[in-house]
Formats: sequence, structure tokens, C-alpha cells
Amino acid sequence: MTFGQEGWGGDARVAEWPWLARSGAGVLLMMALLPFAVQGGDATAGPAVFATVGGEEISAEEFLVNLQAGYRQRFYHGKVPEKERLAFRREVGENLINRRLLRAEARRRGLKPDKAWVDAQVGRIEARYKALPRWKSRRAELLPALRR
Repeated sequence: MTFGQEGWGGDARVAEWPWLARSGAGVLLMMALLPFAVQGGDATAGPAVFATVGGEEISAEEFLVNLQAGYRQRFYHGKVPEKERLAFRREVGENLINRRLLRAEARRRGLKPDKAWVDAQVGRIEARYKALPRWKSRRAELLPALRR
């Protein structure tokens, strides 16, 4: 598991310890580095990496998109209490990492998704968002991610 951000000079990885991927300490370390992973840096250096789990990168952009969606869902009134902000950021980060770990474990065990169920869910998503211009423009980009 590695954490870091492009643009810090040299390698994008701040730390690399494989044992962290198998322990709660990895999540705690990642959360301690979280404020640094999503700010600053040289914008021309490439995409920021929030975390790498088992060789799969989670971009800072993906983290921020999930964070903003979570804010809207949980704090629909628009005001996020300051004392809850850091805990919520940690929760979102942990959820992203846990999804990657679960997906890796499913691959390791040879589990395959139920194609009929996935197709039904994708159909529901397409029906819900088909009229939105953003869906129309990004559909081809988003559908493969929905079927992973």
C-alpha cells in the first residue's frame, strides 16, 4: 500500500510497506497522510494519487468526488460541523480502500459478479440518468467502471 501525491518531487509514493495493506495500521497511516494527499503539489506533474491498494491506485479526484457526494448525502443542509469533518473524511477514505480490498479478495477467490444482476442495475442507472447531458457525454467512459 502506498500513499502520496504527484508533484512532491521525485517519486509519488510517500511510504511503501506491503504489510500495511493487511493491517488496520495502513488505514490509520493513510488517514494521517490524507490532508497532504489532496492539497498542494504541482498541477503539471500529473494526477494526484490518494492511495494505492494492492497495485491499484485511488486518485485524489476519486476521493474528492466520493467525499463531496457523501457530504451532500449525509449533510444535506450544506453545513458540515467542523468537528465531524475529519472523521467523515477518514470514513470516506476507509470505504474507498475497503472496496478495493474486497474486490481484490473476490478476485483472489475467483468470485465472479452475477451478470444478470449487474445488467439490471446498469439498466436502472441508464434509465435514471439518460436525459442528463453529462450522462450522455460521459456514458461511454462510465459504463466500464459500472461493470467492473
